[in-house]
Amino acid sequence: GFIWIGTINSGLCKYDGSRFTLIYPDYGVGPGLSDPRISTITGDKYDHLWITTMSDQINCYDLRTESFVDYSGNGHYEGHYGHVTFVGDDIWVWGKSQGCMRISYDGESFSSERYSTQTDNLPSDNVSFLLQDGDCVWLGTSEGLCRYQNGKMDVVVSKGHFPVGEKLSDVSVF
Repeated sequence: GFIWIGTINSGLCKYDGSRFTLIYPDYGVGPGLSDPRISTITGDKYDHLWITTMSDQINCYDLRTESFVDYSGNGHYEGHYGHVTFVGDDIWVWGKSQGCMRISYDGESFSSERYSTQTDNLPSDNVSFLLQDGDCVWLGTSEGLCRYQNGKMDVVVSKGHFPVGEKLSDVSVF
């Protein structure tokens, strides 16, 4: 294998045991590294690296083809999400400004479904947390608590039902 290193200003670095290879942003060419300032690198079970940048953009690198891919399956890979969470066979990207996206990969191609105020299936695009509880995915937004289950997103508690003036910041399920 390789060692993958995220840098503050020089992009993504691959070390093969004897030499370093730097991967820089190549703007305007399609899926690629969107920002040279890397925050996190996470691998999935499908041999993809999920790279989060300091500008809250997600990039997906296919280790088999050694190229960046459109993880949305429909050209919406340039969103500002900031977080990647693996839930079962799905990949969720989410953040403070564009809601979230549930991504599926069938071994050959990606598909996705967006959840946001624009698609009218989230009460707010500011997602504070996302966690799995059995077959449910819970999302906390600044305007309410949502549950994704059996292919459907529901608002479980709206902002008006929280204690006065409170916004969700985190949650745990025990």
